[in-house]
Amino acid sequence: MKHLFQIFGLLVILFSCNSKSENPNLIADYHFEIKDSIQVDYLGNLSVFDFEPESGFYLGRNNSTEEHLLFDDQGKIHNRFIIQKDGPDAVSWVQGLGFLDGKITVMDSNKGILQFSNEGEIANRIELPEDYFFINGLNFPAARFGNELMYIRPERDGMDWSNLGELFKRVYQNPILEVYNPETGIIRNTMNFPPRTTYTDGNYYHWMFPSLIQVSDSEWLLYLMAERKYYVYKKVGDQLIYEKTVDLKINDAVNIQGGPIENLEVMYEGNRFNIFGKIEQIYSREQDILVVYTKGVDEEIVKQYDPENIVEWMTFINSIPRYMAVLDKNHQMLQKDIPVPLGIDFTSVCNSKGEIIVLKNQEYFGMEEDFTTFYKMNQVK
Repeated sequence: MKHLFQIFGLLVILFSCNSKSENPNLIADYHFEIKDSIQVDYLGNLSVFDFEPESGFYLGRNNSTEEHLLFDDQGKIHNRFIIQKDGPDAVSWVQGLGFLDGKITVMDSNKGILQFSNEGEIANRIELPEDYFFINGLNFPAARFGNELMYIRPERDGMDWSNLGELFKRVYQNPILEVYNPETGIIRNTMNFPPRTTYTDGNYYHWMFPSLIQVSDSEWLLYLMAERKYYVYKKVGDQLIYEKTVDLKINDAVNIQGGPIENLEVMYEGNRFNIFGKIEQIYSREQDILVVYTKGVDEEIVKQYDPENIVEWMTFINSIPRYMAVLDKNHQMLQKDIPVPLGIDFTSVCNSKGEIIVLKNQEYFGMEEDFTTFYKMNQVK
């Protein structure tokens, strides 16, 4: 295992040394380093969703069994439990998972915000005003916004499933976030849908999977599934106000193909082989902002693979290159198109040392181990 780790680290450095940009305006040369690894004595489909700096615990979940784990940097499992689907503490559908105020927190599809003890018992319930519906999963459960809580806005005022075109027209125009005051029970919206997005051309592009990244108490970033740009919002009073768009300007990327919003099936059928370039993760660190993205794959290449052949298709998917961009805290590009080694799956977690937590893809390496390995990746000049 030690030799494999050393070889993997060497590959990372070799990849980065070959990634010097020809753009004379870029002012730095970055490379990757694998600083360490976390070996968790756990057999299963384990991923990591959040990091709690005071305890030093990572929050992991088996996406197949919904078993949840708390483990540390040494890989020691401190707590494990399965969220109940029956009984008085049953959870309907976990929409978002993470830490809030140091507690394991989920956004439930019906029961609002639920907080758990480390032993898996519900310790706190924050009920939201009723008649809400989340179209899809969230990248976080909820966040503090002064004395209020904010989260990805659910749909309200009824859902007309007979006219999905009109539903998504509304989704592509409405604010991103809902804010709830637990003391007054009042809800309101903030973070207006950003201007000049892919989603504003009148076509259908799936659910946007909006992802929110906090940079500071006054600044938040938003990115959407179909794009290779992100949006900067600043806190002004009790609102998050759009400030600017940061476009990565990846010129050789494949764009998403939309379809007529009046006939969603046309888009699904016509774009089976549209693997488009997109942002996959953004990390806000003390000194910089890191963006992980793909450029997509030309449709003629994609058509050479059979999605019905799971082994063949996943081998192809795992071979798609990923890249890193580095920006300063003023959102000025320092370097982009830095290749990322294959065989790792990026999580959304960056710990308090600025180390990105990535999962070793055992399927890619063609091995089955009785433990799960996470690498700590850092990027330095």
